[in-house]
Amino acid sequence: MITKSVVYYYVELPQSISAVEKIKRKLSNYPQVTCQEEDGMFIIHSASPSGFEIIITKDPSEYTVCFGCWHGHFDSEDDVVDFVGFGLSDRCRVRELRRGKSPYKWFIESNNDGVWQVCYTTGLIFFPFWKSKSEVIYQNNIIPAS
Repeated sequence: MITKSVVYYYVELPQSISAVEKIKRKLSNYPQVTCQEEDGMFIIHSASPSGFEIIITKDPSEYTVCFGCWHGHFDSEDDVVDFVGFGLSDRCRVRELRRGKSPYKWFIESNNDGVWQVCYTTGLIFFPFWKSKSEVIYQNNIIPAS
């Protein structure tokens, strides 16, 4: 399971700052990472073609964090900040399954002592199951393991 120890960009910040503001401040140490705010979303662009985009949205009751096509819901701002740090680290990857050219299933995986383990999964119910199966791995590798 993911623990707070996977966040390698820790900086002490006041609690009154929003999760997005905390993430922006922490990302200022990584000039290769570009971000933007658009239509209620905070978007962290992939720094390479083999990486994945991270999108954060907030509604009155929760945050939604997207790693590529996978998404999860969070109640705690600290959990959002930690999870985004995990997504930018070399300990996280998104494994995408496809049928033909159509992606249909996504796994968030964590590297624990050299072994990739599935943390979260999401997928489509309807997909072209008769087409050939393939897999694509996306990884940001922005924040190295300490």
